[in-house]
Order: sequence, then structure tokens, then C-alpha cells
Amino acid sequence: MNSITRWLNKEASATNKSLKKLPSSMTVVKQAKKDKLATATTMITKYAQAVDVDPIPWIDQLKQGQDVQYLLQAI
Repeated sequence: MNSITRWLNKEASATNKSLKKLPSSMTVVKQAKKDKLATATTMITKYAQAVDVDPIPWIDQLKQGQDVQYLLQAI
């Protein structure tokens, strides 16, 4: 086996290892986003209820990607 072939085999092996780790990393990222949304939803809901405003439209905006701080100020 020449040196180029050995190098390619090493690179392929390293790439495969990285690809195998990717699904678990994505699961962690997905769960973190889910937790962040749940926390933000609770914040918006409690604040909206405290000022006697319906929280549903604000939560919808949150789910569409609106910033939590912006929504709290807008409420």
C-alpha cells in the first residue's frame, strides 16, 4: 500500500467516526432548543397573565422565532 492509499484510509476512518457522532450531537441540540422554547413559553405565559393579556398570540410569535425580550417589552 502506498502512502496516499494509507492516508486516504485514515481520512475515511476519521470521517466515519465523525459522522457516527453527529446524530447524538444533533439530539442534544434539538433537546436544548426544545427546553429553551418551553422556558420562554412559560415566561411569556406568566407575564401575559400577570398583566391580564391573552398569551396565545405572543406564544405564536415566539414559536415563529421572535425574540423573548422583544415580546416581553411588547406585552
